[in-house]
Amino acid sequence: MANRPPAIPGRAGGSSWRRISWTLPVFGFTLLAVFAAWLFTPEPRTPDPVASSDDLASAAPASPALSR
Repeated sequence: MANRPPAIPGRAGGSSWRRISWTLPVFGFTLLAVFAAWLFTPEPRTPDPVASSDDLASAAPASPALSR
């Protein structure tokens, strides 16, 4: 027993498995949250000039008679 280091006041003498047992789930949850945020974040879309001109042309009526 003489080879044991002195106890640090205010700190429990728990084993390293106790620290690992709560560290791994917290680390795993953090990784899962980061992956979910990356997966469900929408990408910014750049306007496509060809698609927007097609959309405007299809929205306009071909003749006044068809607009009624």
